[in-house]
Amino acid sequence: IEILCHYANSLSLAGNNDLAQTLTLRAIDIDPNNVEARTSLSSFFLLSGRHEEASKYANDILTIAPKNTKAITLLAGIAERQGNAEQAYDYLKPVLDKILENEEIAVVFGLISKTIGREDEAIKLMETILTQKNNLKSITRKEIYFILGGIYDSKRNYDVAFKYYSMANNLKQTDFNIKEV
Repeated sequence: IEILCHYANSLSLAGNNDLAQTLTLRAIDIDPNNVEARTSLSSFFLLSGRHEEASKYANDILTIAPKNTKAITLLAGIAERQGNAEQAYDYLKPVLDKILENEEIAVVFGLISKTIGREDEAIKLMETILTQKNNLKSITRKEIYFILGGIYDSKRNYDVAFKYYSMANNLKQTDFNIKEV
């Protein structure tokens, strides 16, 4: 199952979400309770704009593992992509204290923060991650820098916005590992 999931992730990165979805469905047929396969499948559907299917598999994960922060973050991301920032926040609110365990929580929260009027809270959470999490993946660090740049830009704090945009643009991605995708 692990090999199928890694291969499916590679295919998705190469732009072949249809085959990635097919392989991941096969992994789920083999082990219906495999959280990694369901997480990947939900992500593939989200990338394909198939929000209903993405939600189904993310909710299935919560049936198997009720406090799974990846599934909660996926559901929040789906709601955000559908333009429902308040629903996204409702998903994230109970797990905001777990941002050091799963920084994607802060990324999704940062994306919705302007819409729900919680920019200052998002700034605090994302800056906490940047200072406290030394092993943060460079791609996630870059996302956080861009989001912070956007928040500060909307607050008309252009010097700080420029600082974060520059940091994002200058960051080299050094930690890419296909097995972690």
